[in-house]
Amino acid sequence: MKKLIGHNSKELLNGLQEVTKSIESKLEIKFVNENVYVFKGDFSKIKSIKLSDIEDLGICDRRRLRRYINSSLGGSLRSLNKLIHFVYKNILNSPDNASLVIPRHDAIQKLKKQWIKIRNESDDALNAYKESKGNFYKEVKGL
Repeated sequence: MKKLIGHNSKELLNGLQEVTKSIESKLEIKFVNENVYVFKGDFSKIKSIKLSDIEDLGICDRRRLRRYINSSLGGSLRSLNKLIHFVYKNILNSPDNASLVIPRHDAIQKLKKQWIKIRNESDDALNAYKESKGNFYKEVKGL
């Protein structure tokens, strides 16, 4: 898909539909029998957007939607999540949150937090050992 230039409702709807297709294709990617991407929220809400929903937007919101669609063409997770957030809050007027996440990333971050906690505890134990040891071995050597 090429970049959108105008803020015509039909163009924006077509661009949004193409982005939703790319999100669907990302959701089908598997790595070691696990989904790489998981959609948190109701994806069917995004797919059910009609032309009238986009026509109800003001000109600034249409331009912002066009900008988010164009930035999400690169396919980065951050740009897709910005578009999803905009659609949920401004087009659907939904209080719910939705995002595209990588579950493996969350698991890695959880393990990293545990490792940092254990590392800090071991650093404290090492400092306590060094304080209690002091110059003991140097003093004993001199006797």
